[in-house]
Amino acid sequence: MFIDPIIDGLLSDPEENYHVRWTNTKDNNNDQERPDSVVCKMVESTWAHSVGCGECKVAEVNNNLYILAWDLCRLGYFNKHSINENMIRKAVAFHIYVSLNVGHGVTFYVTELAYDGLYTMTEICHIQVPKSLTTMDTLVSRRSLVSLLQIVHVFNQVKEEQTVASKKCSSMKRDGPSLKWLKSFASDKKDRRRESSISF
Repeated sequence: MFIDPIIDGLLSDPEENYHVRWTNTKDNNNDQERPDSVVCKMVESTWAHSVGCGECKVAEVNNNLYILAWDLCRLGYFNKHSINENMIRKAVAFHIYVSLNVGHGVTFYVTELAYDGLYTMTEICHIQVPKSLTTMDTLVSRRSLVSLLQIVHVFNQVKEEQTVASKKCSSMKRDGPSLKWLKSFASDKKDRRRESSISF
C-alpha cells in the first residue's frame, strides 16, 4: 500500500520504539475485534501497549457510507479500549478510504479521556493523498504541511502523556459495551440515498 509510508512517517518513532503495524490484512471483515492497523510500542523484542489504531477501506463504485461510519465507531471503540487497558490519557486513530470519485483520503483523530467517565473523539485533520507524482503538489501545499505538523504534534503529546500516566487516569476510566453490542444498534438496512450526518 502506497499510503503506508505516509502513515508510518507520521505515527512511528523508531528512536522511542513506536511503530505502525498492519494486524488485519483481510478485506472488509468488520466483525473481527481488532483494527486493521495498530500504533504500538515495542519493548525489547515484543509488542507492548498500543497508543492508537487505524482502519482502511478500498474503493467502491459508490461510497458505502454505512461501512465508513461503522469504521468510525470501531476506531472510537478500539481507542477507548487502548486508553483503559494501557492507562493512557489519549490515543490516535487514522481512517484511510479510497473513493473512485475523490481519490485517496486519510482522516486523523484523537480520543481522549477528558473527564471522569467522559471520552471524546476529535478530528485532527483530513489530508488528500496524491494518486501519482503529477498530483504530488497537493501534499506539499502549505495547508497540507500545517495539517501534517498537527498530526505529529498530537502524536508527540500522546507519547509524552503515556510516559507520565497518573493514578487519576485509572479512577476516571469506565468500561463500555462490546463491539458486538454496539453493532446491534446499527440498522441492517442500508439506504445509499439517505443523507449521512457524517461527511467523508
